[in-house]
Amino acid sequence: YDALGFPTAQGYFYPTVTGTMLYDDNVFASQLAPSDDLVMHLRPAFTFQSQRNTLSYVASGYGDFVHYLGHESLSNSNTGASLGVIQEIGRDWEIESQSGAKYDHQDPSSFASPVPNTSIARLPAYTILSEQLSATRRVDRLSLSFGGGYQREDYQNVVIGGVLIKESDLNANAFSTTTRLGYAVTPLTRVFVEGEYLRRDYDDGVLNSNTYTTVFGTDFEFRRLTRGTVFAGIRQRQYDSALIGSLAAPTFGINLEWFPTRLLTFTAVGREDFADTPITTPTGGSAVVDIKTMQLEGDYEILRQLIGTAVAGFETDTYSLTNRADKTLSLGLSLTYMLNRNLRLIAQYRITERQSSLAGF
Repeated sequence: YDALGFPTAQGYFYPTVTGTMLYDDNVFASQLAPSDDLVMHLRPAFTFQSQRNTLSYVASGYGDFVHYLGHESLSNSNTGASLGVIQEIGRDWEIESQSGAKYDHQDPSSFASPVPNTSIARLPAYTILSEQLSATRRVDRLSLSFGGGYQREDYQNVVIGGVLIKESDLNANAFSTTTRLGYAVTPLTRVFVEGEYLRRDYDDGVLNSNTYTTVFGTDFEFRRLTRGTVFAGIRQRQYDSALIGSLAAPTFGINLEWFPTRLLTFTAVGREDFADTPITTPTGGSAVVDIKTMQLEGDYEILRQLIGTAVAGFETDTYSLTNRADKTLSLGLSLTYMLNRNLRLIAQYRITERQSSLAGF
């Protein structure tokens, strides 16, 4: 039931449009004053995939038009685009480019703020521009990759509970370099070690930092039933400001698929990373949040055209130099009915609970 797309001389064109009606009984994730709303999304999108050749590319784009029926001032429009290009040079060299641009608005329940969430008048917008370049050299079972990237991030300020949250303090340029050494144990299994250096320069200079990450992992496929990527290592972020200092934490990444039967599929996705916030700490610096997420999903083909899905997610957010730590648990069930290759209907129910060690959150 995958869409066939429209063939062209250069490749395949896949246009889509998704309409969503979402009822949320606590749209601002507020503990003290829950407020519900009905949110309408209209999302046209496209993907163009070229023919596989020495030069291959994938271009995609989308628009997302969002309307809040109960809080009309939150209504917004978003857009984004990406372009991925792979150039093969002979049998041993490969150069890859990944470009992206996004203009979006934050979800009303997603703010990392010093005050509890409450009703807001508008959603702040943000933009992200990114470019990643990498070159890979393969010799027999060995591969060596070098990469570099740039990302620009801009955020709008927002008022929550009468308090101005200066998210513009997070406007930054990010520069990264990556080196990966891989070894093919079998044609389907490769082990690797990877090191990354990330420099973040903020417009106001307060949160400038260097991040060093080293991980060991594997890309594998076992008996055609289990495949994916797993890695683990250490991540350390050092700030230019002595008021913030440095943080170090074990890091990991998981992206697995398991096919125990022809009708049942399990997936597991998880990761760890640091994120900067506009929250001021008692030392006068800014809190850094250590984010760990894990999500498990099971998909079962009830009928040939009917897929049932169960999802469980868990996230921990630990804020440095504060006594705040949040835990978020989410559970969801959905049914997907595929009428044909071009039309599908989805119904979903999800419950999310956040528990915070800080009073009011």
